[in-house]
Formats: sequence, C-alpha cells, structure tokens
Amino acid sequence: MKLKDKLGYLPLVIVDAGYSQQIYGSDGMALPIVKDDNYIKRRKFNNDIMSKFIEKAKNLNFIVLDVAPEEYDMSLEIRINRANVNYTTYLNKYDDISGDRLSVYIALQYDPKACNWDDTDNCLKILYLNDDTESRTLAYLINNQFDNISGAIKASNNYVLKHLNMQGILIDASFMDLKEQVDWMENEDFIDDMAQKILLGCLQYFGIKNIDDIILDSNLSVDKRIKKLQEKVDKLDKRITLFEEKITDFDKFI
Repeated sequence: MKLKDKLGYLPLVIVDAGYSQQIYGSDGMALPIVKDDNYIKRRKFNNDIMSKFIEKAKNLNFIVLDVAPEEYDMSLEIRINRANVNYTTYLNKYDDISGDRLSVYIALQYDPKACNWDDTDNCLKILYLNDDTESRTLAYLINNQFDNISGAIKASNNYVLKHLNMQGILIDASFMDLKEQVDWMENEDFIDDMAQKILLGCLQYFGIKNIDDIILDSNLSVDKRIKKLQEKVDKLDKRITLFEEKITDFDKFI
C-alpha cells in the first residue's frame, strides 16, 4: 500500500542537517569557532546522515524539505522561517486534513567541540519543547530505535524548538565525541543505520508500525536502482578481498 493510501495524506518532514561553518547558542547568537582536524569530517557526518534520511523518506513518498541545503551557513532565524513558511503552505494545500501528526521538524546537531563547553555526558540526547506532548512522543519513538546507544530524552527551551510552528525535535549526537566511536563517522553502514532509525521513529509517529507495509516510489529511476545494487556488490567485493588477504597472511604465518 502506498503512503497516501495508508494515511490519507502525505506527511511533511522538514530536516536540518546541522551547522556548517558556524555554531549557534541557545539564544540563536553565533558562537566563536576553533576548528580542529576532525571538524570537516564531523560536519560531513551530519550531512551524510540527513542526505541518506532524505533519500529514504522520499522513496516512501514523504514530502521532504531541507531548510539549509546551501554549502554556506544559514542562520537559525532563516532556517526556522523557511520551516514555518513551508509548513503554512503545506497546511493551506492540504486544508481537508486535520490533526496533530501531519508534519515534523528534525534537526541533527552534532557538537564538534568547537566551543569551550563541558560536554561530559557523551550520549545521544533528543530534545523536545517543554510541555509539547506531541514532540515528546516523537522524541521517545526515535530514541527507542537506538537500543544500542546510551540516550536521553530532555525537555528544552531551545531557540529552534521554541520558534517552530510545528512539532519538532533536536537530536544532539554529542556521543560521537567518544574517541573510540570517531571511526563510525566514515562507516557507510552506520550512517545508513542512523538514518533508518530516525525514519522508523517518524513512521511510527505517523501511525505506521511496519515499513514493509509501504510501497517504495515506483518513480525511483532504474539508473539509481542499478547504482544502489552496484554499491552493494562493491562493498561485498571489498569484504571478500579483505577476507582473502587475511587467509593469505595466515598461510604465510603457518
């Protein structure tokens, strides 16, 4: 069954892949940055997760908007304004539907330790706006997907959440600051898994318990499907090559 047939409408998902060249405080003001060797890698990690999430969501026919697709940085005010304007346009277009669970805003904000913050908890935090029960529900549904990562749900008066006109959460992936987990940022399987878990939480929020109930978009080009298949084949070849190298090394040892 297609998504629209299942729900009666197409949900709107607005995403924010996090900061690029600048970091902002809880009041929306820019903070000074001290870049380190891993800063660009960390920024790319955020973008890779959200790009993968967008691809997956579009394949399920979600209406998806990225509020900061530019290469250069956009202020929090611009991001929020874009989200609110598009949310209003969406409601006007689908004025025959009603309810709370029509649209969500998801921000993935990875703290690259660019500021002198005392970040000692090293866990995944999902923030929702104080007293917003719908956003809290979304936060719990997404957090429940991360059963292999220490997580926490926290009420917040965050600048972004406070100025949104819709349900929204902010995923603070500060757990990535753990030294032994830095390599995850370059692991394609981990990035795909992160995106998939966020998507599954969204699906549950919109009332879909099983992703297999939804038919993928048939408009997905043949070239893209072939490319995806080739990527899987290439990854398998790499694993086989590594395995053969280990066997060869073992034989030499013997």
